[in-house]
Amino acid sequence: MLNRFFIPWFIGASLFIAAGKLCFAAPPDVGAALDKFTDYRPPLTTTVYDKDGRVLAYFFRQNRFPIVMDQLPSYLKQAFIATEDSAFYIHDGVDPKAVFRSFSNNVRTGTRQQGGSTITQQLVKTMVLSSDKTYFRKIEEAVLACQLEKRLSKEQILSIYLNEIYMGAGAYGVEAAARTYFNKPAHALSLAEAALLAGLPKAPSRLNPHQAPDKAKERQRYVLDRMLADHFITTQQHRQAWEEHLIYMRMPDPTWKTGSYYLAEVQRWLETHLSREHLNPQGIFLSQYGKDALYEGGLHIYTAFDPVFHQAARDALAQGLTQLAPDRDRNRPRLQGALFSMDLHSGEVKALIGGDDYHYTQFNRATQARRQSGSLFKPIVFSTALAYGYTAASPVMDAPFSIYLSATDEIWAPQNVSGEFTGPTLLCTALARSINVVAARVALQVGIPKVIAQARQMGITSYLPQVPSISLGAGETTLMEMVRAYSAFPRGGAIIQPRMVLSIYDRDGQRILHNRVQTKQAMSPQTAYIMTDMLKQCVERGTGRRARIKGLPVAGKTGTSNGIRDAWFVGFTPDLLTGVFMGFDDGSPMGEQGFGGRAAAPVWAAYHGAVADRYKSKEFEIPENIVFGTVFHDGTFMGPGWRENGITLAFEKGTEPKYVPPSHAWPPGLYPDLSD
Repeated sequence: MLNRFFIPWFIGASLFIAAGKLCFAAPPDVGAALDKFTDYRPPLTTTVYDKDGRVLAYFFRQNRFPIVMDQLPSYLKQAFIATEDSAFYIHDGVDPKAVFRSFSNNVRTGTRQQGGSTITQQLVKTMVLSSDKTYFRKIEEAVLACQLEKRLSKEQILSIYLNEIYMGAGAYGVEAAARTYFNKPAHALSLAEAALLAGLPKAPSRLNPHQAPDKAKERQRYVLDRMLADHFITTQQHRQAWEEHLIYMRMPDPTWKTGSYYLAEVQRWLETHLSREHLNPQGIFLSQYGKDALYEGGLHIYTAFDPVFHQAARDALAQGLTQLAPDRDRNRPRLQGALFSMDLHSGEVKALIGGDDYHYTQFNRATQARRQSGSLFKPIVFSTALAYGYTAASPVMDAPFSIYLSATDEIWAPQNVSGEFTGPTLLCTALARSINVVAARVALQVGIPKVIAQARQMGITSYLPQVPSISLGAGETTLMEMVRAYSAFPRGGAIIQPRMVLSIYDRDGQRILHNRVQTKQAMSPQTAYIMTDMLKQCVERGTGRRARIKGLPVAGKTGTSNGIRDAWFVGFTPDLLTGVFMGFDDGSPMGEQGFGGRAAAPVWAAYHGAVADRYKSKEFEIPENIVFGTVFHDGTFMGPGWRENGITLAFEKGTEPKYVPPSHAWPPGLYPDLSD
């Protein structure tokens, strides 16, 4: 019996004595292993902020926040030392007394439960070694611990330990643990709270105070007893901490609670734009890229997310969906909607709603859904026409026609929604009344390739078939694409790239990326303004009348796809551009209430009305070489400026129609009530 216990004890003790000697002559591979400590860069939690610097979300693989040792209360550090390694400031990496005590207990019990590891040894085991419980692994651990103590100070080792140690409930390090268990940062912990945290590393899951408060409290009192025995605290402090009532509460995590569709798009953007392929050409080089950088880099990401605009958008969309489908929660398929809104000067995305409920479906209908845009595409057609000699007063025949499509061996004959035809029609009137036949005729006269080229210039990247029906929105696009395309009109012809992420800082506070404003000229300022003026008439007198807001200049266009399956409205004021989409995911018809002017425009108006006070009221800026004149219904010019019984339009200087004094009255019904 004696030999059975003595021999393993003797061998183990001898091995550790040998390990002690090895501390002074480390094996050649020790240096590489210790580099993990001298260049300690643990996985950290990335924090995402809204426009006001409030936390919007956390992204991580290991929930860990870095600590600053100087800011921690001394009793927090002392609690861990008293519990885990009371000789921490004395030994050189291995505590001989603890080693022999551990071996004695293990030999006596016939188990290997007590390891006698110092804080330094625990770090080595956690970061560079396996968790095998063998004596040879313990020797390796001891050698590395001794060498580590030569490289780093005690304060550096303790700092790494307090950052690295797993504390249960998904929390790594004392900062994450303080937030997880006490809803406060580590520097604000009381002695009683610090003692509870110091007791967790022994068995983080079993001692989790959220699940086992009695066991956690028992362990906390053991820690307090150790602190008293080591003279870290007084008897009075011990008693007060012993009796303190602890309140366990997680720090609220806003992730996926507010602006989930916005956040998901930010996440997708980051995973792509933090790649080596995107950053290296900009002269930006990181130790990690892509998802590794996002989920382990401890980045600080600042976004344009605005909670006020988000709430206004959410309320407007919910109200619109409820009015269209009061029983939608009980119906399948479920009517969905989306809203995308951005500042026209900075490109900052103020609000992004991708559906009625992110937890119901994470599919983002503002950025991922490609749907037929219907008449929403017509301003692209008409802006192309303006660039090739048309004016807002150009008369175009609204009459039936058909063409043969050799590619499909079919006859294509566009139809108006009303089923009626009005003969010669001004371009501005055709846009306001959303006359299909005129749009199709103009596209064919200008050339479908030129229309598609203009769409590309305006930022449309989705596939656009080179067929005549593209003029009526047969191509499938995303809401974000259409909003970006429309940004050319109020911005003097230059589209602006939507920006959700504004800047990114690394864990050390150094800025690594600034997402600058990106613009591209897509048309002349004069064409852009004439289109803006025509789109104002769409709202004032045309199909977008439900988007009117008293006291605000509003321009925009409705869109409805074939079969009333997709309803759109994209409109803008001088400062804010917003698009709204409504429809079923499976493309089911919405019925007579599903036209863009009825379904989408009221949502737009409710949202813009709610945030109107965020901007100063002003008119659209007029570029040089723009003149105004009044025309008759057949396009003849009645004279410069505004004239009674006429329609005032914008023209590029020199393109005004020939002046003809009016000899007959303005015909009634040119602009019928199209609000339905």
